[in-house]
Amino acid sequence: MNASQESALLLLAQKYLQARNADLAKKTLFKILQTNSNSSRANELLAHIEGGLGNTATAIDFLNAACKQKNCSAEALYNLGKYYVDSDQPLKAIDLLKKSR
Repeated sequence: MNASQESALLLLAQKYLQARNADLAKKTLFKILQTNSNSSRANELLAHIEGGLGNTATAIDFLNAACKQKNCSAEALYNLGKYYVDSDQPLKAIDLLKKSR
């Protein structure tokens, strides 16, 4: 999958999310991760879906994968820290802040 195909699939997944169709969004995002497991945006969107479903541990896993990439967004770092605080892991949130300097 080339970059333009990945961009098109990311846009499609976002449209599915806007239409409140999380299942199709997840299928589309997993299709991206099959060929590019380092896609920070796909991981971020999957974290958003899982977090919305109450699956905090899974959301944290996806955000950790996203935040390992150079193009990780500030929003992903914020959400990861928030999930750590919300799940009674404040020291991990503090470590994340230290790394983000």
